[in-house]
Amino acid sequence: MSRAALLLGKAVAAALGGDAALARKLGAPGRVLDRMPKGGMPFLLLGPIDSRDYSTATEPGEEHRLTLEIWTGADHPALASEIAAAARAALDALAPDLGAGVTLCSLAHEATRARRMPAARALVTAITFRAVTEDGPAHP
Repeated sequence: MSRAALLLGKAVAAALGGDAALARKLGAPGRVLDRMPKGGMPFLLLGPIDSRDYSTATEPGEEHRLTLEIWTGADHPALASEIAAAARAALDALAPDLGAGVTLCSLAHEATRARRMPAARALVTAITFRAVTEDGPAHP
């Protein structure tokens, strides 16, 4: 994992984990996780970050695809939608300075897809974001 992807992941986890509105929708703080919990739903699972070179002629950079999974009971699609909206709002406020000289140039919602998991009695809503980072300070 690149330095930019690592810093992006940490910033996303901190923004989601520290958002009070998202915590209320999830029912409690501490429901933004990086691995499947043993407890019940709902929870938000931080998914993988796929990165590739996106350098320009003058700036080194990377393009990232980041996926979040919202797990709710199968009969709670409205709750999944509310959690997704709260997560998107929390990420809209992400600061461009990711630290260590890495700048978040853009973060955009790409897609949302819901699927039922009958064996788990769950509805899993995957939200995909596209992010672009550059090495160097933010431009004015």
